Amino acid sequence: MHNALFQLMGFERSHQGTLQGVFEMTMLDKLHQLMDDGQWHSTAELVEQVGHRFSATLHRAVKQHGRQVEKRRADLKTFEYRWLAIARAEAPPAKEVS
Repeated sequence: MHNALFQLMGFERSHQGTLQGVFEMTMLDKLHQLMDDGQWHSTAELVEQVGHRFSATLHRAVKQHGRQVEKRRADLKTFEYRWLAIARAEAPPAKEVS
């Protein structure tokens, strides 16, 4: 019951059971803050800014939040990532009321 309430309020519980979201950003928040600029970001930058499990957070952003990620090889051992623009559905034209 408490976990569902915390989730509705936008908080998450870590694997240690502590409440996150009250004083610190979640990994998903950190990922959005970094990637929302649309630029390429290296693996090293993502590890530093988001955490060593950034790839799990990227996977969550794709599966649960509909984000699209582009990945390219920067060199032999390094990859870079960036958000692709989110396609927004156009609203249907308003109907006239007579």
